[in-house]
Amino acid sequence: MSQGLPDHVYSVLIGIAEDTVVLPNSAVAEVAGQETLKLRDQAPAWWLGDMEWRGRKLPVLSLEAFLGREPPAVERRCRLVIINALGNSLESGQYAIFSQAYPLLVTLNETAIRAAARNAKEEEHYVLARVEFANRAALIPNLTALEESLQQALSTARV
Repeated sequence: MSQGLPDHVYSVLIGIAEDTVVLPNSAVAEVAGQETLKLRDQAPAWWLGDMEWRGRKLPVLSLEAFLGREPPAVERRCRLVIINALGNSLESGQYAIFSQAYPLLVTLNETAIRAAARNAKEEEHYVLARVEFANRAALIPNLTALEESLQQALSTARV
C-alpha cells in the first residue's frame, strides 16, 4: 500500500439475499436482533421499518431493494446492523441495514482483495464497486447515495 496508509483494513461482511456487502469496521456501530424491527406500511420498498436503539428510532434499510431485488423476509436469524452515518444529514447519526445473518469480521489487505466485474442488473448508483477475496465476492455500497435517499424519504415522511 501507499506510504502512510495501513497495510490492512478491519472489515465487516454483511450477508444480504444472494450477495455479501463489505464495509470498514468503523462504519458499524453495533449489531442488534431483528426482534426490535417494526415494519412500515407507507414507505419506499427499501425502507423496511424502524428500530429502537439507545432511546432513538432508527430507519432500517434493505440493500436488496436498493439493488432492485425483492426485500428479504424477516426470519429469526436476521440481524440489524447499525451504521454510523457519513455526514450530518441524518438527525440520528445512524441507521440500520437488514442482514440475513450475523455479520462476520475480517481483515483485508491489498494482496487479498481484487476488483471484480459489476453485476449488470445492479443499481449502479448504490454500488461503488465489487471485489473478490478468499473465494468470496462482495459489493461495496455507496453509503453517501443510500443516506441521500434516506434523507429525502425522512423529509417526505415528516410532512
